[in-house]
Amino acid sequence: MKRSSHISKKLKLIIEDISSRQDLMKYNIAMAIIASFLIAISTLTIFIASLVMTGSFEIPYLVMSVMMIPLLFVYMYTYNVSSKLNRSQLGVVYLFPYIVVILGALLDYLNSDTLNMIPPFLLVILSISFIHILTTPRLIRLYSFTFVTLVFFGFISHGFTNDFLSHLAIGTIIISYASFFSYVQFKSHLHHTQISSELEILNENQNEYITRLTSIHQELQQNNKITEAMMNIATEIIKLNQFDEVLQLIMDEAIKLIPKAQSGSILIYNGVDMEFRAASGYDLKVLSKVHLQLDNLFQSTMEDMFEPAIITDLEVFDEAKLDKDQFVQMKDNDALFAKSILTCCFEYEGELFGCINLDNFESETIFNEIDKKLIKHLTKQIEIAVTIHNLYDEALKPARYDALTQVYSRRYMDYILDKNFNEVKKNNEIISICAIDFNGLKYINDLLGHKAGDQYLKYFVDVVRLIVPNTAILARVGGDEFIFAFPLQESNHVETYIQKIRDYLSENPFTNSGVKRTITFASGIATYPVDSIDLDDLLKLADSRMYQNKAQCKIPVETTQLV
Repeated sequence: MKRSSHISKKLKLIIEDISSRQDLMKYNIAMAIIASFLIAISTLTIFIASLVMTGSFEIPYLVMSVMMIPLLFVYMYTYNVSSKLNRSQLGVVYLFPYIVVILGALLDYLNSDTLNMIPPFLLVILSISFIHILTTPRLIRLYSFTFVTLVFFGFISHGFTNDFLSHLAIGTIIISYASFFSYVQFKSHLHHTQISSELEILNENQNEYITRLTSIHQELQQNNKITEAMMNIATEIIKLNQFDEVLQLIMDEAIKLIPKAQSGSILIYNGVDMEFRAASGYDLKVLSKVHLQLDNLFQSTMEDMFEPAIITDLEVFDEAKLDKDQFVQMKDNDALFAKSILTCCFEYEGELFGCINLDNFESETIFNEIDKKLIKHLTKQIEIAVTIHNLYDEALKPARYDALTQVYSRRYMDYILDKNFNEVKKNNEIISICAIDFNGLKYINDLLGHKAGDQYLKYFVDVVRLIVPNTAILARVGGDEFIFAFPLQESNHVETYIQKIRDYLSENPFTNSGVKRTITFASGIATYPVDSIDLDDLLKLADSRMYQNKAQCKIPVETTQLV
């Protein structure tokens, strides 16, 4: 049963190859197998029929039938290895029609007393016309050989007699018919092959179109998700007071929207360098200490820095671009271990505003062109979110910021300080508060006028911004009084900042209308949780220490110089 099942499967495969004609070599071998089988069966049938009906032994038919059997097995073997035929095996395939012709001619010669020898001759011609699909040159060679061979054996059998001429006439007709049939078969094969090829190309194109449409559909879906997420962020902007909170919200959403991203960061250009303002998967407190020059960015090597890029050798690039301390800080925070980084810069009002990086730690080839399109769309949405935030912030500026110095107003400072203080307590961290009060502001107002006094205050704030970290919270709480808060900073660090401010003001005095005056101020510092765990107590203690310092460092009028 298994053997017969195997044979029927093999026959089914042979028939499929014949029907498809996709592999011409397989087709020709398959036809040789079938022709061998049919010739063996038909000649054996003639032998048996002659024996039964007339009692005569037609040995030539039996011989031909027996000779076809080994050929049948040879071609069965050749069919199984058709994908790796050697030269001799190819020769066997090409010689098969010639072998059939010779066998048929020999059968004619050995059975020459049969009327006109037409049955074997017809069998041979019909067999070779069905066996192979022949190109025109091979067709001419084969049928010329057939004609010459059959005429030769006919002449040997009959001589130049009427039987020979009759044999020649019938042979010529049958060969002409067979040649025409083979030629038509070859043309039909060419047509079939051409149509199959065209259909295959159409199918490939169709599959390509389907793949592209699927990709475009997925890309549009992802873009819609990004747009929807940014619209939600736009509504959240109203609730968020700090721009860094907006950036962190964008960062967290970006990780969700691009699944291949496992961590990321956002850098913002402050007019001098790039600073980390939001991160996911990294310690932002560490990253915020690293400031990158524009030349340190990978985008600085690109023709258009606002085009998306994929970085696969960040550590090598940063080691060449960053100074040693920056490189060590980044490496210690595992910020250089990503195998692939999807990055894109974004702008605001036509100028560089920032850059978003999305990192993957598993593969250097995980991001592709579709991901580049997605992050480009994301940065466009970030630009919209930044615009909305800035417009909203501008609308609320009068309520949040001091009109003169652009630091926080007293009322808004209460909100921001309370929020930061609660966050510090929650995380068991520290925060230092510094109270500031000017010396000699009234004298400047009386001497040079209130406009000069305003410039005096603005100059002081500009110097403070130049020295203190961007995490510091600055507020004007009175005419010449300020409160500075320093999250995550101990009192000795704050004292260092204050001393740097004093040194700078001493070396660079305020000048107005020909009058030069060194700005001096009193300061007092209180730190949570060292000095108190209550915010109001810390503010009172900082204020008290400021007044103590003020009593010690009040500057006399004589220090004012005329320029």
